[in-house]
Amino acid sequence: MRLGEGGQFDARNPSNSLLTVAPIESFGFLTDSPTTITTQDSTLLVPPLKSLSLIGGHLDFQGTLPIQFDDLNIYAMFATSLLKTTGGTLNLAANGSSGEVIVSNNDLTITGQGGDISLNRTLVDTSSLGSGNLNIRGGRLQMQDSTLQTNTLGDFNGGLMDIQLTESLYATSDPNHLGLQSFSSKALGSGHGGSIAIQVPELTLNRVELAANPMTAAKGGSTNLEVTRLSLLEGSGISNATVGGESGLLTINATESILISGYGVGSGIRNAIPFTDLPSHIDSSTYSSKPGGDINISTGRFDLVGGIITSGSLSEGNGANIIIQAENVNLTAGAIISTSSVTSGGLTGNILLDVTDTLFISGRRDGTFFIPASDLRIDNNSSGISSASLTSTGGQLNLTAKTIHLTEEAVITASSLGSTKRISSLNLQTDNLLITEGGQINSSNSNVLYEELFQFFGIGDSGDINIRAKHLTLSNQHPRLQHTGIFSNTYSQGLGGNINVQTDFLDIQGNSTISARAYGTGDAGQINLQAQKVKLTQHGSISTAAIQSGGGNIELTGLSELMYLDNSEIITSVTSGQGSGGNITIEKPQFAVLNQGQIRAQADAGHGGNIRIVAEQFIKSPESLISASSRLGLDGEVNIDSPTVDMNAFLVVLPGGFVEAQLRQCTSEEIENPSTFKVDLTRDRAPPFEKFLKLK
Repeated sequence: MRLGEGGQFDARNPSNSLLTVAPIESFGFLTDSPTTITTQDSTLLVPPLKSLSLIGGHLDFQGTLPIQFDDLNIYAMFATSLLKTTGGTLNLAANGSSGEVIVSNNDLTITGQGGDISLNRTLVDTSSLGSGNLNIRGGRLQMQDSTLQTNTLGDFNGGLMDIQLTESLYATSDPNHLGLQSFSSKALGSGHGGSIAIQVPELTLNRVELAANPMTAAKGGSTNLEVTRLSLLEGSGISNATVGGESGLLTINATESILISGYGVGSGIRNAIPFTDLPSHIDSSTYSSKPGGDINISTGRFDLVGGIITSGSLSEGNGANIIIQAENVNLTAGAIISTSSVTSGGLTGNILLDVTDTLFISGRRDGTFFIPASDLRIDNNSSGISSASLTSTGGQLNLTAKTIHLTEEAVITASSLGSTKRISSLNLQTDNLLITEGGQINSSNSNVLYEELFQFFGIGDSGDINIRAKHLTLSNQHPRLQHTGIFSNTYSQGLGGNINVQTDFLDIQGNSTISARAYGTGDAGQINLQAQKVKLTQHGSISTAAIQSGGGNIELTGLSELMYLDNSEIITSVTSGQGSGGNITIEKPQFAVLNQGQIRAQADAGHGGNIRIVAEQFIKSPESLISASSRLGLDGEVNIDSPTVDMNAFLVVLPGGFVEAQLRQCTSEEIENPSTFKVDLTRDRAPPFEKFLKLK
């Protein structure tokens, strides 16, 4: 032991020792195999505000009985294997080689190679009126049914749980003990809660919780994870949720990858809230009048396999924002990123995803998903990104990626369910947007992702959908998946949101659609498309519709090359009532081609919508239809500003009859003036319109 003021104690060479009353500055190890410290069902306890340090080559703490928590699973009460200081500092350091463990200002530093630390059914506790500090240093930390607890119980501010390891941290629990609080730094009094900081290359949580929750009106501490790889498995979670005060920030920096996968089978209690079959999760919800802490995540590859990231406002507090920066993000098997609010006071949090490569969303959840604080179980929930506002200000969804791909009934949705005029909006910016096989982007005043949760439709306006994509493809090859595309819906007196798309090439095929509909008394939103090329095939459609209100307009502008409808349609319609049909405007494509295509603006008792088409060349097959009509009201007008090309003029009827000739065998020498037929293959001649019809 190296002491201050030049003091030293050397157990091997006592004659070299010079003892002083100064504090210990470091513990030295002279061999490459320092001795292990082992306990079995032991209690190591120091007086309040004093320090307890266990420093050796390896540390091994074993308990026989499970840790006992209170009835709400908030606070660890008893353990047969216990390390405790009340409000003091507790140090655990494993040094696996020669070197020093330096102690300074409530911090630890290892100069040698880190050793192993094992905790089995062990409670490490520094909780007090103001929690003490917990410092852990080593190579690997393995925790089985164990808890690190630094809760603040009174009116003093909490300390820091600081874990620094050179290799890995693995924490797990028995399958019958779901929701085990393996890392707990809660505010249970009036003082601020302590913070949690973990720095390790490999962090794996399996069926356990890491929680820094304010359970009272106090402010919660922050959580900061600096890792290379993070895995949350079988119902594990990181929780910043508050049922009392303001949550602290939750920051995760994983340089390589994050995996949030699976769920814990069975029932339990998490933050005093019961759950069943809870998926692996990251949560910063607020159940109080205070705001939730923002979630900031930075990583390389981010995989959510049935996992969830949530920020909910379930009381008067504002919901937390979710901010994710990653190279690739994959949401599969019912994975969810969600912000929501269910009261008129709290604001819905925003979602910001900045993905440098691909955002991929696919599939549905096997089994059920339980919503905390309710009795609801949702079956086969889709993977998706959602912002849902019940009565308060809606959140914003801002998604940026090189490629965004939604498939197999995946959704991106913004729902405004209340009467507020401050509505959710959905903004996407990408090079390639692919929506296939039941995938959809949706803005409405009902809820899509949790439609079983909300049994009513909102009365507010729907938010806008704003998309900027170089290439936008909608495709559906499975007839049973009828809702593939981009949708803006209103189900009440609220106005439908507009769909605004800027793209170089819009390709809609196979029963896919861009649609704005009004199912109530509110007007349908408009569809505004700016594209160089638009291609609709195999029953693709662009449509607005209203049942008893006004239909939305459809505008296609910026068409410098081609607008092509093949067995597809562009329609505005009002099916009943006095509402006027929406107008359709198609401006300045070099070629507008309809092959069994339809452009219709129709109404019931109101005025039919107007259709205006401006094109350098307008080509329409005989089976195509352009109509502006009203069943009981005045028909709309159809104006086509283009030299119309009649496809019938290209058909030549050959004369009938047969010519019979007497055939005989002959040779070329018997023909006096043989004729020739020559094919010139040296010239590359493209068929007419090929450069416009041959789309990427």
